[in-house]
Formats: sequence, C-alpha cells, structure tokens
Amino acid sequence: MLVSIGLISFSFYISHQIFLAIVASYTGAKLVGVNQLIAFFSILLLSYLSWKFIELPFLRRNFISNKFFILKVIIIAVSLYQVHVLLKTHSNFQERYSIPESFIESLAVNPSKCFVPEKNKVLEIAGCHVGKKQPKPRIIFFGDSHAEALLPAFHHASEKLGIAGIVTGYPGCLPFLGLVSLRHDQDMYNCKELNQRVLNFVKEYKVPILVLAAKWTYYTDGGYPDQNSWSFVSQDKDGEKNKENSRKSFVFGLKKTLEQYQALGVSVFIVSQTPQQKLQPVHIYAKTKVPPFSSIKEMSISYEDHLDLQNFVETAFNKQDVRLIKIDEVLCSEGYCDVGNLSISYYSDDDHLNLHGNSLLYPLFEKELSLDW
Repeated sequence: MLVSIGLISFSFYISHQIFLAIVASYTGAKLVGVNQLIAFFSILLLSYLSWKFIELPFLRRNFISNKFFILKVIIIAVSLYQVHVLLKTHSNFQERYSIPESFIESLAVNPSKCFVPEKNKVLEIAGCHVGKKQPKPRIIFFGDSHAEALLPAFHHASEKLGIAGIVTGYPGCLPFLGLVSLRHDQDMYNCKELNQRVLNFVKEYKVPILVLAAKWTYYTDGGYPDQNSWSFVSQDKDGEKNKENSRKSFVFGLKKTLEQYQALGVSVFIVSQTPQQKLQPVHIYAKTKVPPFSSIKEMSISYEDHLDLQNFVETAFNKQDVRLIKIDEVLCSEGYCDVGNLSISYYSDDDHLNLHGNSLLYPLFEKELSLDW
C-alpha cells in the first residue's frame, strides 16, 4: 500500500493543484467536510491515471516508439493550456460570466465603524447612533457583525419611530450575559465585559427597548453539515471548546439575559438569523451561467435547509417565549431564501445583508418595534 502511494506521489503533487483550480474556477465551492474526502479520493484517482498513462511510459526506454506518444503529448499540452486559462480567469467571474455591473456594485460594503474596540474600552458604551438626534437613546441594537450589517434597517425603524438609538457590539460576540467567548481575540473584543456594560448602560439611562441580533448558529451548530465554522462560548474561560458545552452555555446565557433585562422592565426583541447561503453571491450568479443553468432562486439556500440549521436555536427561543422578529419570513419565499436577482444581490457575502437586503426588512422592523412604543 505504502509503495503504491509512493509511486503516485509525484503525480499527486502535480494533480492536486490542477484539480483544485478546476473546482474553484467552475464552482467557487469551499472544500470542507465530506467534500474534502471526495476531493482527496478524486485526486488519488487522477494521480493514478497520470502515473500509469503519462509518467510510467516516460520511464520506459521505448516510450518514443509508442505510436500513441504524440497523441499523449497533444492531450497533455491541451490540458495544461486549459488549466492555465482557468487559473488566469479564476478571479475574474464578472468578465467570464457577464455579471452585471449593478450586481457587483451591490456587493460593496461601507464599513460602519460601529464596533470600535478602543472606544468601547474607554466609554460606557460606544457604537453608531441611529434614528432621531436625542441626548438619551430609547433603543439599543446589540450583537455581533450581523447586528452591524442590519444597521440600515435599525436606522430606518428608529427614524420612523422618532426615537434615538445605538447600534453596538463586537464581531463574534454573542449578546448574552454571563458567557465567555472562547475566541482568541478577547483581549481586544472582550465580549463578556461588553455585555455587562450594555446592561449597566440600559439600567442607568432607563432604555426601554433592547434588540439582539446575531448569527446564532455560529455558537450552537457551526454552520451546515459540511461546514465547520464555530465561535464557541462557555460559562467560564476554561470551558471546553465543543458543541455540547457551547449549546448548554447558549441556553444558560439566553435565560439569564432575558431574566435580567425583563426584571428592569425592558422589552427584549431577538432578530432571527439571516439565512446563510452556501456560496458567495457572485458564485451563485456564475453557476446560473453553466449547465444545468439553474435560476438564482434555485441556487440560493433552500428554506428547508435554513430551518434545519435554525432548529436548535429556534427551539431554545420558543422555550423562553422570546419576542422574535422573523426576518426569514420576508427573505424567504417559494421554498428558497433568495440571494438576490439578476440585477442585484441582497447579500454582501454568504451571510450578511447589504443595503438592498436591508431595505426588504424596513416594513417588518417598523411594524414589530412600533407595537412596543
């Protein structure tokens, strides 16, 4: 077995780059989980074929006399040229797939600078001010980068309600009290400390409404079955980095957060997670241009897959009788959660909404928050 692997090792070294370039160029897919295993065995097969029909003949003395030699050289040359073209155009999806300029422009993100760690370390609470200009905020929008991505919708709702608000948080920071983020960046983005300061701020200024938004499954599921994207949380800094502990801590933190804020008379809303796509928007658009020529809707994440991913967190929310703002009921229809249309994307990446996506939520946020104002 080891001898066989040794024989094809050079072919494996050469072939894996070709294989990965082709996969990335045509699909944009991330090779994780089961896909990694499929890719590995596919490269092994390709390596064996390369060794048997290309490398081995060259090792034989009579390879030039082989009547198929010239044909093999032509095939190799054509194959290498095709790989060269794929590698050259890999990053230029727009030109190769005629992606409209409007679609590309819709992906642009203007950094809000709401989550500035230097400010949050010095001030009581820092962030972006939204809505009406008033000295005393009446609503706090708090969470991870998904809260920051919803800034336009939060601003619209606050403006319509005629109140002042603040959007604050940290990347990868679950907005639940009593938890420690097990990320490596807590010297800069101390999530537990920020949660406590938000609570103190709400107490001092008697803020009546708190809206929490996050990529909830980032802390409980790590993404879809073929992904492994986690931000583990725990009740103490030495907690284990695993699914069981992170889920247990999530439920603990949710309950504690609701209890402490509700004891202050604060109305707590939780925004459901933005449906996470399985590919980047530009890759989804590109895949509509190659066989079997699926529509953007069909290439977007299915509503069923989205609900499966949300199962644990939705169950946890329901058990606590959470006031949930279900944005997926707006973003999903006809069995899919659309990434966009032929002209624009609703997403800036695979799981953050852009300005166009936010605009779809304006009526929902205005309606839900006005019920408590």
